[in-house]
Amino acid sequence: MKKLLESYVFEPNTPNLFERLQDYKAHLASANVAWAALKLAVKKHENDLGGMLECKDDTCDLTFYEQHKLVKKQVLHSFETFKLLKSEIFNYAGGILKNRKP
Repeated sequence: MKKLLESYVFEPNTPNLFERLQDYKAHLASANVAWAALKLAVKKHENDLGGMLECKDDTCDLTFYEQHKLVKKQVLHSFETFKLLKSEIFNYAGGILKNRKP
């Protein structure tokens, strides 16, 4: 996505091209930061699950289950957000690509 936004394949006379591309780059950078934080959260959750076997009471199980639901919700939200961003970028970029001459 980043390479597409930084390429020179767009019609140069498109109104607000530079501003739109910069906006998409900022959204993509924000998504990458969120994705990195999410990866850390998943890794931490995975490590915490290793301690689940050591827990003997039901409150620990409930805590792990609640954490798992929260991490799952964050992952699904992140996927949906990125899917929408990707769709928006492709819909915009598809209409302003330069035509190749045969």
